[in-house]
Amino acid sequence: MKCYFSPNPNPPYNLLSFRPNYNYLMVKHDLTQEQALEYAIQKNIDGGLIPIGNPIYRLEDDLCPDDPYFGDAWVWENDKIVVNFEKACTVHMDWIRVERNKYLVSLDIPHRLAMNKWVIFNNEEARLEVLIIIEKMDILRNIPANFMPNLQRCTSLEQLKETWPPEIPTRPITRDE
Repeated sequence: MKCYFSPNPNPPYNLLSFRPNYNYLMVKHDLTQEQALEYAIQKNIDGGLIPIGNPIYRLEDDLCPDDPYFGDAWVWENDKIVVNFEKACTVHMDWIRVERNKYLVSLDIPHRLAMNKWVIFNNEEARLEVLIIIEKMDILRNIPANFMPNLQRCTSLEQLKETWPPEIPTRPITRDE
C-alpha cells in the first residue's frame, strides 16, 4: 500500500501527507489498491486539499515517515522525502515555544495574586514573590533568542530533537516515544 504527498502551497511550504483508508475504499467502492489510491487523490484534489496541477508523490507505506515531529520540514528530493535541517531547527523551536507558553500561562495567576498581596497589603514577602515570578517569566520569554544557538550547533535530527531547554521540563509526545 502507498501513501502520497503533495507540496504545500502555503506556509510552512512543507509536504502535505495523506494515507488513504484502503480497507474502506476497497470494500465500499470495490476498488483495487491502486484504484483506491487514485480515488483518494482525486477526492483530495476535488475537495481543494491538493491544488489542481500540484505534483503528487507516491511512496510505498514502509518508505513514508511515521513520526510527524519534523513534518513541517519535509521536502521532496531525489524521489524521496527528506528533512530540511534548517527548517527542522525552526520546527523544533516552535515545539519549544508551545511548551514554554504553557509555563508562561501557568505563572499568570500566581503573579496576579502575589501582585495583589503586595499592592493591597504592602506585603514584603509578596513583593519578593512577584520579583521571582517576573524573573521566571523573563527567562521563559528569552528562551527562543538564547537557545537557538544550541539548536544551530546540532548535526543530526536525533541530536536536534534531544536538545531541549532545561527551564522547560515537558516535551511534546511523539510516536517514537
